[in-house]
Amino acid sequence: MAHSKPKSDAPFLFPKCEASVLPDPSRFFSNHLLSNPLPTNSFFKNFTLGKGDQPEYFHPYLIKPAKSSLSISYPSLFHNSDFFHEVCKPNITISGSPVVDQSSRQTHQISSFSDLGVNLDFPSSNLRFLLVRGSPFITFSVSCNTITISTSHEFVSFCAKLNNNQTWLIYASSPIKLTKHDNSSIRCRGEFSGLIRMAVLPNSKPDFEPVLDRFSRSYPVSGDADFTKPFTLEYKWEKRGHGDLLMLAHPLHLKLLSKDNESVTVLNNIKYKSIDGDLTGVIGDSSETRLATGRDHLSSHQRRYLIKLFVSRLELVLSLRESDSESGEAGFDRRRVQGSRNAREDHGYGIYNNHHVHLGYFLYAIAVLVKIDPLWGERYRAHAYTLLADYMTFVFFF
Repeated sequence: MAHSKPKSDAPFLFPKCEASVLPDPSRFFSNHLLSNPLPTNSFFKNFTLGKGDQPEYFHPYLIKPAKSSLSISYPSLFHNSDFFHEVCKPNITISGSPVVDQSSRQTHQISSFSDLGVNLDFPSSNLRFLLVRGSPFITFSVSCNTITISTSHEFVSFCAKLNNNQTWLIYASSPIKLTKHDNSSIRCRGEFSGLIRMAVLPNSKPDFEPVLDRFSRSYPVSGDADFTKPFTLEYKWEKRGHGDLLMLAHPLHLKLLSKDNESVTVLNNIKYKSIDGDLTGVIGDSSETRLATGRDHLSSHQRRYLIKLFVSRLELVLSLRESDSESGEAGFDRRRVQGSRNAREDHGYGIYNNHHVHLGYFLYAIAVLVKIDPLWGERYRAHAYTLLADYMTFVFFF
């Protein structure tokens, strides 16, 4: 075998390629965030790609920003024999009157973000949305402005009963006067400064209204996923306001909740529908889940799928090794640059979509091959480490 190349600790750099399809998300971020690398493959990336106006799912709501407003949808679910998806039809749209300062940016911008939350600002109307995944409330702050709450349906009352049988509850941190503007919008009379929270009433059942009332004064502003403890995932929420925090857990999260986690109380009667199954109410600003550690927790279908992907990548890596042994050079195709010209090529690989998946299988296959041929692994260790660093460090941009 041709293994004459000495080992080098210098980082390997793949050939450079100029791309014509890379997005520029920086205009959607506040200036103070631009001095650090921007997140990749984040849960809020639709707010930063293209015009930034595509919806993102925050469990249980779909959130869709526009130039000077934000729309909320508690989506219905559509399915047939081929696919299953959420129907994004805005139920509530929130907007503010334009501020006098004409120099304000005319698009939304992200002022902060965490593992599970993002603050979305609308400088042109002094609105800030504190969007956190798993919150039954949509929370936003208003600074000296008049707001309008509109809908594609008709309001029946100021409890926001819509003619599609949805009921939305509205809470404010200080007195606010709401007046009916027309059949599909209400406005506050005069300028308002403070916090407003909105929540859909599950199944429009009045029995749930006292529960939402009880937790309406405590709200999350960010959330982090902590993997400090072995085989354990802990969600930690930064909360403000008064009282206990109400969040929602999806079925898997609920199943894996640690039994000795006394800081969490499950409200089995509070259910929100979602594409991942019913979301159940949980009380607490942190929750701990014990992760599965063995392959027995995977279904046979999941195992077959993962094995198929792994074997296909291992077959490719083995073919590279064979071509290497014959020619003395690694058999990588350096000419394939379609992802630099087409954002949809290879499932968006060229615009950094799911690199941890695309490259992860190759790295797993390389690790297996290194067990078989350690000298080959030593020779191309720098290549493998560069692939790993692509998604295991925080030094890469969109």
